[in-house]
Amino acid sequence: MKKIISIFLIITCLFSVIFIPASYAQNIGDIIGEAYYTDSKAYIDDHSIAVYSIESKLAVSAENLKYYGFDISWNSQKRIINVFRNRDNLIERSSSVVLPYGKNIGDKALDIYHSDIAVFFDGVKVKSFNTDICTLIFFEDIIKAYSSEYKFDEQDNSFSIKLAARPTNDWMKRTGNMMLPFTKEQSKFINFIRKNGILDDSKSLYSYIISDDEESGVKCILTYFQFERRVVISLSLTTEIDRTDISLDLIPDSDGYCVFRADTVSGDSKAGFTASVLASELSETDKMPSFNVLHGSGEAKLLKGLQNISKIYINLLTNITFSCLTDFSLDNIIQSN
Repeated sequence: MKKIISIFLIITCLFSVIFIPASYAQNIGDIIGEAYYTDSKAYIDDHSIAVYSIESKLAVSAENLKYYGFDISWNSQKRIINVFRNRDNLIERSSSVVLPYGKNIGDKALDIYHSDIAVFFDGVKVKSFNTDICTLIFFEDIIKAYSSEYKFDEQDNSFSIKLAARPTNDWMKRTGNMMLPFTKEQSKFINFIRKNGILDDSKSLYSYIISDDEESGVKCILTYFQFERRVVISLSLTTEIDRTDISLDLIPDSDGYCVFRADTVSGDSKAGFTASVLASELSETDKMPSFNVLHGSGEAKLLKGLQNISKIYINLLTNITFSCLTDFSLDNIIQSN
């Protein structure tokens, strides 16, 4: 009887080993699949892009999208590849997969490894596949996220898309961040910052310094966060006893509001708050009835002082900005759609 039980246990263990799915025994670097050579073709704005076949779907390199009208950034801490549409990035190349000698359509091209690297299209995670040379993503996700026009040529076995200027509304619904198109004046304002400002190393923002006076302790900067589609005017006021940092969004969100932020550091104490300001009221110099504090925290006395003087700060920010940029009208720039 004991012998029968032992045999039964051995057989059970063997079957457990044999039938455990690979996904339950994966370590970083384990081979979990393959990408294959394919005779299919793909085009982005009439420029060919190299494609492979994974799970019977077309896949392209996420990193190569930087040559096809996108900005790519790498977050080493979170191990994330961020892909953002940038219509100012001109398409610089056409590429295709060249079959190595002795290889045929349908042969293995690349091993796919289990990885903790993730890929996001404008804040939305997409399925990705890590290989020795690149990170592959499905071409269909580019279609869903960024195409204004898509067609399939059955005779040529080719897929073609025309890129939209920004992510599709259906795609942005996944993040909850619906974006309105910029008005003509807003676009003109942003183009000014892009042309005259300095792009940071991560290629995520342009900074245009309006004033930086060490003697008075006043530093004022105009910043365009291109991935978040925000234009912010920020002011740092430094004195012998404290430093106050304030900022205001100059282009409203889809609800017509601009966000105002303020922080004061005095010795070991700090206070800060966030408020919403109706964009149509930004040009009012005497009162802002729609000014609402959304969040406040920190040392009570400092916080109260911030709230009392916040409307003066907002007027100061807008006055500094548009007195230095005489070609622009605040009323036109904050125009809400």
